[in-house]
Amino acid sequence: MKKQFNGKILFVFGLLMVGLVTIISFSFAYVSYEGESNEPFGINGSTATLPDITFTENKEGNILTNTYPVTDEIGLTHEAYTYTIRNDEDRSIKVNVLLEVTAESTLEDNLVNFALDDVVNTLGSISKTTPTKSSYKNSYIIQTLTLAAGETKSTSLKLWINENGTIENAQNKTWSSKVTVLPSFNQG
Repeated sequence: MKKQFNGKILFVFGLLMVGLVTIISFSFAYVSYEGESNEPFGINGSTATLPDITFTENKEGNILTNTYPVTDEIGLTHEAYTYTIRNDEDRSIKVNVLLEVTAESTLEDNLVNFALDDVVNTLGSISKTTPTKSSYKNSYIIQTLTLAAGETKSTSLKLWINENGTIENAQNKTWSSKVTVLPSFNQG
């Protein structure tokens, strides 16, 4: 009778240990997930890993100060911000390139024109997405790329205040942004 009682205690103790390990594992996974979810390169609701890329830029950030409204022809002559993305994976990836406007910016986004490799657009007229950090007030998808394994793509970005800027809506205003790159594996 005593041996049967010890067996039951051992069985119950084993079940409690398995339950405790399971609870601790789920708690750790939840805390780890929450810690990464607010980062621009976080997993954002997925347990999959992100693709490995290399991102280089010729200067950090984009700021429009001490400037005035110009035509697209003149805007295209401005100094370019150039960035390069290399796919370091052994398979194809998709990359969304975001232009994220800082919260301190006071110039309206629809007064900013941009050119990617000399193709002109107005910032307020393209697709918006959720900013990656609270320090950004707006986020725009300016480019979507598909890069094959090992492929590299360089892009030239130019920014200027468009001709809709006036003394009333553009004078003494600032505008700054940051390029954010969000890679993902192609499905299929």
